[in-house]
Amino acid sequence: GLTTLGTNSTPANTNKWRNIGPYSTDYNSQHEGYKPSYDSHANVFRIDVSKTNPNILYSGAETGAVFKTTDKGKNWTACASDYNFGANITAIRIDPKDPNTVWVGSTLGLFVSDDGGNSFRRINNITTTVNSIRVSDDRKTVTVTTGESHKLGGGNKSDNRKDGFYRSTDSGKTFNRIISGIFYDHELKPNNSNVVYLYGRKQGEWYSKLYISNNGGGSFDNGREVLSGARIGRLAVSDAPNGENYIYALVTVQKKGYHYGEPHILQSTNGGQSWTDKTKITNNISEYQNTFCPTIDAPNGGQGYYDMMIGVSGTNPEHVIFGLCSAYCSLNGGEGGYKDTAIGGYCNFKMHADMQDIAIVGDEVWIANDGGIKYSPNFFKKDENGNMTTENRVKGIYASDYYGFGQGWNEDVMVGGRWHNGDAVMMENYGEGNAVYVGGVEQATGYVMVSNPKKVYFSDAGMFTMPNNIDGKLNADYFAFDRKKPYEALRANGFLGTDPRYAQRILYHAAEGHWGTPLRQIWETLDEGTNYSLLYNPSDNISNIEFARSNPNVIYACGQYDIYKSINNGQSWTSFKMPQFNGFFPTIAVDPKNENKIWVVQGYTNGGVAYSEDSGQTWVKPLENDADMKNIAFRWIVLAGDEHNGVYLGSDEGSAVYYKDDTMDKWINYSNGLPPAARLTRLIPFFKEGKLRAATS
Repeated sequence: GLTTLGTNSTPANTNKWRNIGPYSTDYNSQHEGYKPSYDSHANVFRIDVSKTNPNILYSGAETGAVFKTTDKGKNWTACASDYNFGANITAIRIDPKDPNTVWVGSTLGLFVSDDGGNSFRRINNITTTVNSIRVSDDRKTVTVTTGESHKLGGGNKSDNRKDGFYRSTDSGKTFNRIISGIFYDHELKPNNSNVVYLYGRKQGEWYSKLYISNNGGGSFDNGREVLSGARIGRLAVSDAPNGENYIYALVTVQKKGYHYGEPHILQSTNGGQSWTDKTKITNNISEYQNTFCPTIDAPNGGQGYYDMMIGVSGTNPEHVIFGLCSAYCSLNGGEGGYKDTAIGGYCNFKMHADMQDIAIVGDEVWIANDGGIKYSPNFFKKDENGNMTTENRVKGIYASDYYGFGQGWNEDVMVGGRWHNGDAVMMENYGEGNAVYVGGVEQATGYVMVSNPKKVYFSDAGMFTMPNNIDGKLNADYFAFDRKKPYEALRANGFLGTDPRYAQRILYHAAEGHWGTPLRQIWETLDEGTNYSLLYNPSDNISNIEFARSNPNVIYACGQYDIYKSINNGQSWTSFKMPQFNGFFPTIAVDPKNENKIWVVQGYTNGGVAYSEDSGQTWVKPLENDADMKNIAFRWIVLAGDEHNGVYLGSDEGSAVYYKDDTMDKWINYSNGLPPAARLTRLIPFFKEGKLRAATS
């Protein structure tokens, strides 16, 4: 997002934040070169395709955003971008007759839109995690399952007394709970939606069963095991010719030594009355004939319900795709060894690992996973060389979860480490929203060097000099900071203090070892990480280091309880106490015009903001007498450094920004356009154009 820095603002004239990407992600490597449309983009949790108009799909992201496409996923637009669905989108179902009606489930509950996703309303009495939603053929009956179910033994951590199977018989106006418990999935029988297949465990029961209803979910039979010891799982039915009695179940079975349970793929051809286990398990986990990939899936059950999907072809009920951390396509009812059936993940790297959901119409397939959406027009079938016809379809899905973020000073370069999807670079020359993946996995990292704005650094990938054009050749330095990397933690550490006089001189809190153990020391490099040395040992968790721009010989370092100051360019240091708050993870900001004026903001503390005009001898808490602001916890502070002494505060929870300057009596809410459920990972100015950038989840 962006807005104007340092304006004399009122609620009426504050600029609206807007999303600026990433809208798509490409790939660039010094060794492999440039590749367009790379599937390390965003974690898409759920997806559904309209049965009446297969050009229309809706998808939902882990970061709580919903998107819609009208061209089979080639381009996506956000639905009700300012709406608060909660942290994760956990279920999506399009009305069987009207693609403008879409049901969305999240960690907060159930929502519905009747206008194609432009607006949503909340269903008030379903307020826990929604796992599945189904709508009857006549559109009168809407059924929902709920229950927190990530882990093997997971019960709802908030209020499991509300979980269960819910049913509405008035097209979703009111819902009643039919059964209490945790239910992982349910399906309606094709061509007869009065038959409901429900999988899960009733309140007080440990193992899951399949329950069948013949009256639209009004009541169920006593249930039956699909497999002894089965716990979590998902179901799939087929609308293929002669496939109405087929049901598939992907489940995990509680076994000693398995973190999430031993995985099994099951098939029923008689409407769930009996089941055949199609899983092959040998004594050698790496045998090619085994069903599941020996990396994570076979030994651990993947990541349980968190990564679990299954879907059946609309042309042949024996064709099934299922996935945990890896994805598999069986053309024989679930049978086949992973060497032949793997189509993505850790045993076939042609698709990002960690499968979330699947949408199928005919043999067209969209698989949602931690990297985005992968499309196949022919059910991911392999040719004689093992190749598949696939395409990444994520353009417009701005759902990256930034764990770190850096912004260029005098050129518009943005970098950041993203959860699930590694390190991305965006530059003005690449076009708005176009990102390039350069490596890394899930680190709170990303820095733009002041000496050369096209030079960027990631602790888990290296130092890169980016090309002017997105498809140009980049240069990599994999040895920068190699033994003393910056210590990084989400929203708490991971800052470089750059000397405003000497662009290659950087002070930072160093870490070492494979796990990045913090040294609680300040280190110095004079050549951007080629060489480095210990400058000062405060034995404290230093969050950030700032040079005073009005007098760069003055340097401040923010610890957990103390602030450290040098007035001789780092040769010696003194310490003083920061103001008394009860929170954690403080950061400081130095007034660009006055080296003696500093601000402190401390997370997890309502009203935890203070400033000192005498280098910490006395403190003022500007929010303590403000009835509204004193009840808000903040994490970020940005000083505009203009003639009005503008100050921006970024919230600790959710995404809210507040502004005040010398011309104003009250703080104003500067959050118009920010997604309310997002986390503010960083709040950083782009000084050249007077803009403010917020990296979020």
